[in-house]
Amino acid sequence: RDQNIGNKIPVNSTLNPVSSLPLSSGNVPQSSPPINQSQRPVTLPRASTGGVQNIPEGSATLSLSVNVQFLNNRNRPAGFTEFFLVERDLDQIMADARIRIPANEGIGSYAEYWARSVQRGYRFPGAAASIRNALANQSLLRIKTNSLGEANIEKVKAGSYFLVGASTLGQVGVVWSKGIELGNGQNQVALDLRDAAWAE
Repeated sequence: RDQNIGNKIPVNSTLNPVSSLPLSSGNVPQSSPPINQSQRPVTLPRASTGGVQNIPEGSATLSLSVNVQFLNNRNRPAGFTEFFLVERDLDQIMADARIRIPANEGIGSYAEYWARSVQRGYRFPGAAASIRNALANQSLLRIKTNSLGEANIEKVKAGSYFLVGASTLGQVGVVWSKGIELGNGQNQVALDLRDAAWAE
């Protein structure tokens, strides 16, 4: 179930939104966004927050779109999902933070551990918060998608980064740890299940 997270994709390429790895729609929330909820992509404030490093400013902008396909071939946006723009992948950050995958739980990766700790916090108390804090401490920028699964960031230095985030879509969840290349000017990234580090 784990996907390859080491490969980087050119952000200007257009991805087919239909994934070859659909999910069951088991735990998908059916609630609609509140009335008057803005549908525009979200750009979070650039002000420094606890643990977030100084953003390397430059002339690159990023438009992010995240969708997940289910077994009924229906695409759902990963709405209100938090992503971290970091310089290393999820596994490296977790290892450096000395977060350990619990033994005898059948969990094979940090991505799976994060998804399951979000789904069943009582089973892994404090794990989801520890993983998020470790990411926040290494984050250059925190991004949150709107109800359409879209977000924008502006004035970032061109270079190699990872987008790391977790959604509760599916029976358990979906975790991304995707390497991207940002060039000067406008960049577009479309993530789906093919880009996921782990999904169920």
